[in-house]
Amino acid sequence: TDTLYDIFGLSREAEPSAEALFEYYHPDDRDRHRAALERALAEGEPWDQELRLRREDGSDRWVHTIGEPTVDDGEVVSLSGSVQDITERKEREQALRERERRLEEYKEYTDEILDAIDDVFYVIDEEANFLRWNSSATEVTGYSDAEIAETNALEFFPDSVHPRIAAAMEDVFGADSGRRVEAPLLT
Repeated sequence: TDTLYDIFGLSREAEPSAEALFEYYHPDDRDRHRAALERALAEGEPWDQELRLRREDGSDRWVHTIGEPTVDDGEVVSLSGSVQDITERKEREQALRERERRLEEYKEYTDEILDAIDDVFYVIDEEANFLRWNSSATEVTGYSDAEIAETNALEFFPDSVHPRIAAAMEDVFGADSGRRVEAPLLT
C-alpha cells in the first residue's frame, strides 16, 4: 500500500521483495521479526510486535506490526497483516521517561538539601496534609516517615495555636506570599 511505501520511505516505483524489506529493520529486531513470521508460516501463530526500522533516507522509525495467518486444512495458505508508524508515540514515551528521570534526580537533590537543614522543614497542602518533610521532622517529633505521611499537620501542635496556624495557612494559600508561624511542637 501507499502507506507502507511511506513508512519505509520507498518510492512508488520500488518493488522490494519480502527479504529486501527485512534489511530495513534494525539489526537487533530483524531476527525476532523473522522468527515471528516463520512461526506464523509453520505453526499458524499470529504476531504483534513493535520494531525499529531504518528508512531508505536513513531516518529511524518505530513500527507496530501485526499479522494473522490464514489456515486451510491445517496449512497456512496466506499471511495478512499491517504495519503502523508509531514513531511519535515512542518519542513521547521516551521524552516522558527522560522527564521522569530528571524529576527523580531533582527530587533526590532537593531531598539532600532539605535533610541538610537542621530545623524542621515541611510542605503541606491546603488541608494540612504533609507533602514533603526533612529528616529533622522525624528526629524532632519521633514519628516515622509513614506516621508523618498519615498525620494532619495540625495534630503536631497544641489546640491553643490551631487558630493562628489556620490563619497563616489561609494567608499562604490565599496569596502568593509565605508567612512564618512559630508555635510549640508536640512530640
